[in-house]
Amino acid sequence: MAKYKCVTGFKDVYNTEHKIEGYILDIINEVSETYNFKYIDLPEFEQTMLYTDYYGEEIKDSLFTIGSRATSSISLKYSNILSIVRSIIENKLYVDRSLPIKLMTQDRVYKFNKRHKKANVVYNEYNYVIAGVSNHYVDVETIVMALDIFVSLGMEEIKLVIYKNELKVAEFNDIKKSLDKLNIEYEVSKDKKEHYDKISYEIIYNDTIVAHGGRHDFLFTRLEAPDVPSSSLTLDIDEIKNIIEYTSLTPKMEEELDFLIVSLDKEYDAVIDIACKLREYGVKVDVSYNEYEERRVRDFIDRMNIPYTIFVNKKDIKKGIVTIRNSISKNEGEVYFEEFLEELIENNRHHHDN
Repeated sequence: MAKYKCVTGFKDVYNTEHKIEGYILDIINEVSETYNFKYIDLPEFEQTMLYTDYYGEEIKDSLFTIGSRATSSISLKYSNILSIVRSIIENKLYVDRSLPIKLMTQDRVYKFNKRHKKANVVYNEYNYVIAGVSNHYVDVETIVMALDIFVSLGMEEIKLVIYKNELKVAEFNDIKKSLDKLNIEYEVSKDKKEHYDKISYEIIYNDTIVAHGGRHDFLFTRLEAPDVPSSSLTLDIDEIKNIIEYTSLTPKMEEELDFLIVSLDKEYDAVIDIACKLREYGVKVDVSYNEYEERRVRDFIDRMNIPYTIFVNKKDIKKGIVTIRNSISKNEGEVYFEEFLEELIENNRHHHDN
């Protein structure tokens, strides 16, 4: 049993999961930028009073806090949305009313569950804040953006549920008409959603809420700031990642490695030189520094499931020759490395031209 373990409520993210998250974020960023959202990078800590002023003193049990004095203690970030609002207030971004303030960020938030200490405490979210505009059609636009993101991820079988909350009937009807005109299907719920004073909505995939958003015009005034109308959207990256990873929506990932280079007699200067030349052309290369018995090395290499292996030895490399093995067909042969490199460059050129 390992002596050191990951802290309860946290987890390690390995290569495949990390790649899937990168794939998701690339699509989210690409779609979001077409809606003129600007990225904001936020600190890991905020003043504790940002959360107590907004949620009340009872939120302290859910925070990871350093320090005991209310005016000076800091806490791990509990809400990306509040951090964005804090930045808007601090930097007076609300002064320019020519366009809506449209900010987005992706980061982890930390929420401690005092009753269930083994529960997850790290939540990976993508958050948006739209501030400075009270027109209810901005919420239609945000809903459309969220749906565009999920369609781009291949998650087309989604359900949109909208909640009127305190929105005026006429404005709610405007939103429904706009969604109807865009051929967006939705359900209307009579329930009210916490944290939103006017319209709110949820996006559901296979009974799992993957996104939620809505209008909360009290967000700024509750923090004793100027009255700035605002709305927000939250994408649950953890849930989206689980869906993408464990369903047929999983994207085809590229091979982990194109070439492995192995020296059969410690000719590492030549090995590193070859690796550097290949990498100049975007080829994914790694070097094995293990010492194998030559009669067994091919068995080891083939088990690694790496497409191609380049074998180097002193005698051949002086002539500019290397041996290349195809781990799938098990075919191998000697080639002049410079000629092989020229062929690789030419193939890459044709690939990009097509």
